[in-house]
Amino acid sequence: MYEALLKDRQMEMEYQPVGVAAPKRYVLVNPLGLVQQGAMVYLVATIYLYRDPRILTLHRVRSARLSETPAEPPEGFNLQGYIQSGAFGFGEYDRWIDLVAVFKSGAGEHLLETPLSAEQQAERLTPGEVKIGARVICTPQLVWWLTGLGPDVEIPAPDGLREEIAQRHRSACGL
Repeated sequence: MYEALLKDRQMEMEYQPVGVAAPKRYVLVNPLGLVQQGAMVYLVATIYLYRDPRILTLHRVRSARLSETPAEPPEGFNLQGYIQSGAFGFGEYDRWIDLVAVFKSGAGEHLLETPLSAEQQAERLTPGEVKIGARVICTPQLVWWLTGLGPDVEIPAPDGLREEIAQRHRSACGL
């Protein structure tokens, strides 16, 4: 994959989607770039003759083979612009918040080594419990991540985010 990006060539790959028994074989893959988000690395690519970029999790690629065919990126495609459009749940948004979160059961331990922002403040409350304060962009990715932590995170501030996550949990309980 790296060679295909560097040489601006297409590739073939086998990719293991979530919840599917056998890997899918993609014959015409046009790599557009790699994006790292936390510990995860993603390949942005077009597949077959489709021109809309797809996001593939790198660890799900089972095999890749370089092709001799030159890559054919969508006309005018710009990776930075794609990221800033919100494709990964982050980018240049204007909805900044001052997040305060209390992580329990070790759920926030990694934030002591990989902060949410440069000005993050961290306070260990008890073993396995850490309070994080950070100015961050409020994105769907942030809401999804915090909601997914369930009872292992409390959001004292801001009130709007606290209520949004509480409403998502109430909706889930109603299903």
